[in-house]
Parts: sequence; C-alpha cells; structure tokens
Amino acid sequence: MDYIYEITSTAQAGFGQVHPQLREEFVAKGIICPHCGRIDPLHLNDIDRIIVNVDYVPKTHSGVIGKLVYTELFSSQFYEILGHERIQRLGRVVPIENHLGQFQNRFKCVLIDERQGDDKVRGDTPNEPSICKVCGRLRYWPGWPPSEKWYVLRRDLPKDGRDLFHLGFLLCTPELWEQKIKPVKLKHIKAHRLRILDEPTDGWPADHQELTEAVRAKGLLK
Repeated sequence: MDYIYEITSTAQAGFGQVHPQLREEFVAKGIICPHCGRIDPLHLNDIDRIIVNVDYVPKTHSGVIGKLVYTELFSSQFYEILGHERIQRLGRVVPIENHLGQFQNRFKCVLIDERQGDDKVRGDTPNEPSICKVCGRLRYWPGWPPSEKWYVLRRDLPKDGRDLFHLGFLLCTPELWEQKIKPVKLKHIKAHRLRILDEPTDGWPADHQELTEAVRAKGLLK
C-alpha cells in the first residue's frame, strides 16, 4: 500500500463548538486541556454526551467539534455504512445534540482515543510544530489545504490491519474508500489521497517521541 485516504466533509455548515457550559464542566473535572481542548484519554469514560452550541441541524454526514480535540461525528447513514465494530475501535461513542435538544438520533460522536496515534499526519512544509504550554502535548499541523504534500510514515500505520483509523485526521485504506464509501456518494463527503513514506520530508525526526522532544528542546511552547 503506497497511499491512504483522509476522509473529510465539504459542508460549510458544521457542528459549531462544544457548548460553553459543558466545556467549563469538562475543564473543571480535568477531562480536557483548557488551552488546546484535547481530551485526556484517561477520562474518555467520564463523558456520556456532547452538546454543541448550534441551533440548526447540520446538513452533512461527517464533521468535528470546535474547542474539543479530538472528535469525529458521523450521520446515522454514514455510521451504518462503516459499521459499529469498525467505528468503536476509534474511541468512545456517545450521543450528541445541540442546545435545543435536536438531532440526538441523527448523529453519533466519537471521542477519539489519541493513544492510538495523535498528530501523525505530516507535511512537506508544515506549520511550525509546538508543545501545548498547559498539557505538554505535541501540536503538529501539516499545512493547508490538504494535498499530496501530506503524508503518513509507514511506521505510524496501525499494525492490527484495521482499515479505518485516526492519526490526527480520520484516515482509511484505499479499499474501504473505493469499495464501500465512495460508491454510496454521500453528499459533502470526499477524500484526499495521502502518501505513505518511509522517512519524513519535513526536517523533523521520524519517531513521534523524538519529534516531541525536539520541539520541546527548541522551546516551541504555545
């Protein structure tokens, strides 16, 4: 396999941000970092639902939530296509609704377990990596927009053969995209092809821990 796909939504109307009161609750309980918004993977089971601050029903099959990293949302149709067994391996599946109590049954929210691989999609010319000044996690943005300048190192791919996984972005194998997702032609869902490389091209260490330590050694805290 020489490439994989990043699955994304082209819909302009998204899911907004996590509701401010709920975010305050998460911060107070130590569930998320108050600065970068990442969920502590040790607290995934402490979240039983997500409320967002929009007052409409999003017209998309996939998305993310602002101020809450990492999350992935799936419409009931997309969820059924991918299957519960495949999706639950990404993390914890919880209900989601807006502050009016709408669309509870139209979408599912997956709280990504970042221990399976966070921020491992890389780019030829990424934004300068940094370390969150509060929680100490690496923050790596591969550049924008998504293109074939993005890549994943072969060493960072799952070793268990799964065809849907999360390395900072939602990724899938060519077979899953081309044989199961693309033929359905879900509105607003598209995919970007990412290269699989053996060595990085961004000038940073290949090993994720060594990369984190190199960024920290440069004092790149934000």
